Amino acid sequence: MANGTNPTRPDRSRADVAETEISMTSLSQAQIAEFQSIAKRVPPISPSDPTSLLKTVAGLLDEGDLRIIAGADYGNDTEEHLARLIDIVRLYELPSPLQWHPREVLELTRWSEPQQQDPGMAARISRQCAFACTVLLLSYGDARNAGASYGSNQTLINLLGSLEALGLGVEDDVLSLLSWLIPRLP
Repeated sequence: MANGTNPTRPDRSRADVAETEISMTSLSQAQIAEFQSIAKRVPPISPSDPTSLLKTVAGLLDEGDLRIIAGADYGNDTEEHLARLIDIVRLYELPSPLQWHPREVLELTRWSEPQQQDPGMAARISRQCAFACTVLLLSYGDARNAGASYGSNQTLINLLGSLEALGLGVEDDVLSLLSWLIPRLP
């Protein structure tokens, strides 16, 4: 190796090096342009309607589902829980703050394990769990519920598991909910 050159590589002129750098820069610019082109076609993720997922999962429930959720606290205060749940399903909005009725039964339903059930019950339990988790996540975004947002990460995990089990194509609704919720979490 004389004069710091590598005998296995021929010397490259400064012009060759400059040309390579220009083509690498051009390639990067081409990649950036391609990315920008793709990005323009992708719809933005925005909290356009954080309740869109609630509307979808509430629409899957029947009266039997609501009665099962309302009775999740060993049947305690079932009618009062049921009345609050019916209001949420009918209006697609949550009382603020979300009170004990129906918070307690939603929190209990959140822990349902549909995969532990026979296939006939798994879909029903997945619907109930998806609804409970959606309502709880929406409530976590309300500042008046700040002291009651326990287990938001587990709630999200259970929501995603339930939605996957149901096979719903609601990814955009989930992203809308999360883009609304994340800046509001304590």
